[in-house]
Amino acid sequence: MEKFKQLLPLFVLLVGALVAIAYLFPLTHPYGGLNLPARSTDIVERSRALLSEMNIDVSDLWPAVQLKVNRSLFRQTQQRYGIGGANTLLRDSVPVYQWSVRWKKTNDLQLSFGEDEASRKQKEKFEDYVRGDISFVFDTKGKVLGFSRKFSDTLNLPSLTSSAARFAAIQFLKQQTSETVLSDTDHIILEKSTQQLHRTDYEFDWNKKTPVLGNPIQIKIIVAGNVIALYERQEEIPPAFQKNKKQGALGILYALFLGISIIGMILLAIQRIRSYEIGFRLALFVGIIVGLAFDVDMFLNIQQEQTGWGLLIVLLISPLILGGALTLMWAVSESIVREVWRDKLISLDLLSKGRVIHSKIGKSIIRGLVLGAAVFALTLLLVHLVEMAAHLQVIPTDDQPSHVFDSAMPIIYVLSHGIFSVSFLFTFIVLFGISLCRKYIHSKYLLVLIGSVCLALFNLEMISPMIYAFGIQLVVGAVVI
Repeated sequence: MEKFKQLLPLFVLLVGALVAIAYLFPLTHPYGGLNLPARSTDIVERSRALLSEMNIDVSDLWPAVQLKVNRSLFRQTQQRYGIGGANTLLRDSVPVYQWSVRWKKTNDLQLSFGEDEASRKQKEKFEDYVRGDISFVFDTKGKVLGFSRKFSDTLNLPSLTSSAARFAAIQFLKQQTSETVLSDTDHIILEKSTQQLHRTDYEFDWNKKTPVLGNPIQIKIIVAGNVIALYERQEEIPPAFQKNKKQGALGILYALFLGISIIGMILLAIQRIRSYEIGFRLALFVGIIVGLAFDVDMFLNIQQEQTGWGLLIVLLISPLILGGALTLMWAVSESIVREVWRDKLISLDLLSKGRVIHSKIGKSIIRGLVLGAAVFALTLLLVHLVEMAAHLQVIPTDDQPSHVFDSAMPIIYVLSHGIFSVSFLFTFIVLFGISLCRKYIHSKYLLVLIGSVCLALFNLEMISPMIYAFGIQLVVGAVVI
């Protein structure tokens, strides 16, 4: 009962944090606008059905599916409607989140041809290979936003008349996409034909505007012979939203900071190894765990892009390099931590010795979960409060977090990605940087300030403008430390 009373405040804080997250997430987080009525498997089956309608055999093709983010469109929508308003539109009518599906051959082909029967079959196989690279882009509801099918210019296909090709293009738009082209002359700006060796190709272009943002769109459809070869939807987004201006400056700042810190860490490692002040038992344990987590994360990311020996070599070498680097970083950082905070690594020591069910490990896990939820809730709250007074943008910096939605094993992906992505920042900033400062700085407030600044500098990319991002992350960093 006494232990339960000690943990009760943590459980209350956890429940409060989860309630706050549930309320604030749709209003302040970029993934609050994510609505996926169709899962990755549904999108693959949708593309398979479309290919079947086109009489394309996919028995020797395999799909690679990925959820991508149109950041330029994201910035423009948030700029005009705010974070919460943009998230509402993203869930319904603005295709910021898009599914990309690529069907491709599983094996490479030799491209030398002769005149015998075997060479003729190889040539036909090569033509099938050229036809085989097929790409789709879908919105989250499963409507086609883009389609590309590669053809050899010499491929023999039945040809259509101009009016029949135009009718086929418009039927494709009406049946498979969300475009509202109502007649064969509506908004058309270009119609041209190209005479290939064994067929006639037609290109049709239309101009229109998006209903929400009013951006100009150019729709292009190419009919190769009697089949749709290309559907392209190019939305013209104002140049001001097409680049994150602060990424270049942050990249230089990070490079300088990391370069100086890594040199200092290497010099310190050499000094401590020579004086036998460094141990590798716990560091090896952590390095192996993180290396395995990175291996799982990489496998789930690249299994759709690589197979065979290429995949095996990457999975064998990459975790060795990453795990080895973290082992050295951890060993150096651990030697400093044990000087200034002797009791901070007790849980990890117990875990590395196999004492998994020790009460201290359980308490550490509970405290970690509560701290993580509380920090996330605090971040969302600060973003919400700042946005009420000033304009903010919160944009994902890459597609890595969204891979959880196209991963075959989403829970495993979240765990593995979280372990390896957080471990380096935690080791570098908290264990090494703050512990080294603690050795020479005795003022608690100055130590919190320095640590908060370091953590803030590594978490500025998602939030704009930079001054607000720095202020929010400074407060969050102070709470963490």
